[in-house]
Amino acid sequence: DGLVLSNTPHSCIRCSSMMSASRMCEIHRPRGCAGSTCHTGWHSTSLISAGGDYREIRRLPGVYAKTVLLQEAPATEALLDSLPCEKRRVRYARMMPGYLLDWHYDSKEAVEFGLVRMHIPLIMNPDVRMQVSHVDCAFEPGELWYADFSFPHRTYNGGTTPKVSLVLELVVNDYVRGLIGSGFNEPQRAALRTQAGITCDKSHARSLDHSGTAMGSRRAPAPTL
Repeated sequence: DGLVLSNTPHSCIRCSSMMSASRMCEIHRPRGCAGSTCHTGWHSTSLISAGGDYREIRRLPGVYAKTVLLQEAPATEALLDSLPCEKRRVRYARMMPGYLLDWHYDSKEAVEFGLVRMHIPLIMNPDVRMQVSHVDCAFEPGELWYADFSFPHRTYNGGTTPKVSLVLELVVNDYVRGLIGSGFNEPQRAALRTQAGITCDKSHARSLDHSGTAMGSRRAPAPTL
């Protein structure tokens, strides 16, 4: 179908090995959340957010600031301070065993829109599966990964332990472009996005499966990935 991009190189790309995942896994347990993306099996805790509120996980206009929780995570704060770019939302995202965050896409999160989302996995297990447009992404703890999340993607934790990641939204500058490299053909991906009918004119994420049905995080039997 139009969402299969397996012939497109680099649906996700390993940018660098950052640091020990155990050093960054400091305060990942959820402390509360706000907004429509907080589900029973998926918790998100903000380290940098709109207004500096650790309970706020939505992408909102305004000034982004460190939350009080970042004071409890000195290794993570040092890592973030070392990145020479503007940060928007930075969160610990925790997915419980047996949960599926089904097909969805995140509007205006790609190089061409000036804002990218990167992941640093902290706690993984062999049964975590993540796909971007049906292409598997083999994220490993402590590595910085970029994927074009303006395309449909899904994650399933089929293991018995939580999956925890540090999720960063970075404003694109020369440093961020250098991290990603030249593997992503942005004009080609923009054309594919149009061909697949993916619209990026919303101020918030839209969640779709292949038939256009709204989807979210849910407990589910193991899908065929």
